[in-house]
Amino acid sequence: MQKDFIKGYIEKGYSFFNTGSLEKKIVTSWTRFQTKKPTQKEISLWLKSPIQNYAIVCGEISNLIVFDVDTKNGGDPTPFLNRGLYEIRTPSGGYHFYTLYDDVLKSTKHLRVKLGGILHGVDIQSNKALVFAPPTKFNNGSYALVNDAPIIKLPDDLLIKVLDELEPEKQKTDFIPYKGHSAPNKGRPGDVFNCFASWEDVLIPRGWTKFGNGQSGIQYWRRPGKNTSGISASTDYKGYGLFFPYTTNVQGLEQNKGYTKFSLFVALKYGVVNAETCSKAAHDLVIENYKLLNNLI
Repeated sequence: MQKDFIKGYIEKGYSFFNTGSLEKKIVTSWTRFQTKKPTQKEISLWLKSPIQNYAIVCGEISNLIVFDVDTKNGGDPTPFLNRGLYEIRTPSGGYHFYTLYDDVLKSTKHLRVKLGGILHGVDIQSNKALVFAPPTKFNNGSYALVNDAPIIKLPDDLLIKVLDELEPEKQKTDFIPYKGHSAPNKGRPGDVFNCFASWEDVLIPRGWTKFGNGQSGIQYWRRPGKNTSGISASTDYKGYGLFFPYTTNVQGLEQNKGYTKFSLFVALKYGVVNAETCSKAAHDLVIENYKLLNNLI
């Protein structure tokens, strides 16, 4: 049985190791497995050991994040159950839900905004963290596979709830919001995006080229596919913090209309700015804002 689990961990590309102990502790020096996966020789030696307790290294190395629900401390598995997630029951009656790695949850030391939410009694095991895994067995029971499902990304609705309960990490920056806007840590997703996103965040991934600065901080841009000289748009005209398109060749943009970063994001992504597309974009930006608040990309 243990060979089946180990074979599965190898096939999934996990970095894992034999703990070297029959108790709930790590004897094996595992720091190196945070950046390097075990060799076949190491695995063969582990399988011959009388100790068959294993741990998986979470995070980018294994393309894995585990939501560790501690029911003894009030963790509620309900939001994660019946969602098609790979599920392990722990000896203490807790739950491990395996999901694919997501850079937005790269830290294992997230601060919760409040208690009592979806993350109450839940640890997000990501980079520099580990979880005990089958066929590990202690005196009080074993780690048991309950749902052998494919490892998938955390569903969007759960990810949004998780991000809503996390405090952005403090930034080492003297960032000053653009004219006419404050810098809310909370509020409507569009408001937060307007304050913390840059024009580069919105335009460059969509093929726009920044090519010159005007007076008073005005920046000029060329649209995608325009290889000749000429201006397609400007940003921050007179410090207003708006995008002004001069072109009529980009779907969704109205010539000489002023766009905030949020409305521009909506226009370029959906081709039209209306209540429906703004609502969809606001949903997307709960995730995007969390990245911006943590990284100021």
